Amino acid sequence: MGEMGMKTVITVGATLVAATCMGCSDFDRLRVKAMLGGVDSQLELAHRYGTGIGVEQSEEEAVRWYRSAAIGGHASSQLVMGNRYAAGIGVEADSAKAVEWFEKAAARGLPEAQFRAGFAYFQGVGVERNVRTAVDYLERAALGGSREGLLMMAALLGGGGVTLQAPDQTALRYRQHAEAGNLGAHYALGVVLLTTAADPEQRAEGVRWITSAAEGGEVPAQLHLGELLLGGPARFRDPARGAVFLERAADAGHSGAMQSLGLAYLNGRGVAPDPVRAANWFRKGAEAGSAASQASLAQLYRTGTGVEQNGAKVLRWLQAAAESGHAKSQHNLGVVYSEGTTVSKNPDQAVKWFRMAAEQGHPMAQSALGSCYLAGNGAEQDIVQALMWYELAARGGNASGANLTKSLRPQLDDGQRAAVAQLVEAWLAEHPNTQAGS
Repeated sequence: MGEMGMKTVITVGATLVAATCMGCSDFDRLRVKAMLGGVDSQLELAHRYGTGIGVEQSEEEAVRWYRSAAIGGHASSQLVMGNRYAAGIGVEADSAKAVEWFEKAAARGLPEAQFRAGFAYFQGVGVERNVRTAVDYLERAALGGSREGLLMMAALLGGGGVTLQAPDQTALRYRQHAEAGNLGAHYALGVVLLTTAADPEQRAEGVRWITSAAEGGEVPAQLHLGELLLGGPARFRDPARGAVFLERAADAGHSGAMQSLGLAYLNGRGVAPDPVRAANWFRKGAEAGSAASQASLAQLYRTGTGVEQNGAKVLRWLQAAAESGHAKSQHNLGVVYSEGTTVSKNPDQAVKWFRMAAEQGHPMAQSALGSCYLAGNGAEQDIVQALMWYELAARGGNASGANLTKSLRPQLDDGQRAAVAQLVEAWLAEHPNTQAGS
């Protein structure tokens, strides 16, 4: 049976069930539709179980329905499953299974998943380290608009192999393809020159290559050029023209451009301020799977900017962004559970989300996690763990972490201070590419 035939069967089945299940609740109908393969219903159940809205919260049930959608080919759910296996949320942590799901989502063209798969191969986490495979994924992520992929490609790709020390050879390799008319190489060459060249004229040449790709219809280049013209170095800045390129990319369906254009309308950069249009672009980006847009939309619903305030929608979009690995949203979701502003207080959930963000190097989350250990709130009281997280937060520039480190350190004995130092160094060694403050 073809895909259209299967969709027809699912639709007819759901209609028949809805017609015959006259005494069923809306939730029962939702479950039936999900069991029949309705992706929207599966995602709604996953969200409800993940947040505890209308049902008893269950990470295991959330995983069940995310898995169903992922098995059905839903790319964002495949990314969520990878993130859950990576972090051990609702499943036993398994980095190998995380990579498997990242690769499935990557195969469906999701840039975030391509970057995560490439990063896993480069680090050798969950898979045997394979730099060639890493570069293949990272290059696809870069051409798909992943800023992380672009920046890693600029540093990683060398002439005949891969090196972090030969950006000139990287530029030469891309130049050959660019001069042959490959618009993707126009963009890649531009990024390499712009991000690595010391000569201002070479950086200007990089902008010209990116402009060529953008004007030729390369959507990620339109996004990059738009952001550069809006907020890049003064010599390249042209906000009104930047907004034009952002809109081209957003109209072409690029979720990152939807986020950037939403920010432009929110802040009046290159366009007249318009919070309603900002909200509309954030919503489009959020529905397309952009974690940044999901986070921005949650913030608008929290403040009532361009939309009516809505606590349930704040939680919905914050959860979606956090599930996709957005560190700031993970921290903010921890705050929600810690303070009980939108949901009932849940110290265990607060610690879970603080920890996920802290492991990504988010200083505010590291400080918050330290406070949880210090107070024994959602975690077993442990002054050594508390000081470890405060010190990491302080290294990331967090003032609260620095102050608490200064006040707490004298309360520890020499053995405890030595243990903290070992834990901090071990964490830094395990997270060599996690920059404090990111």
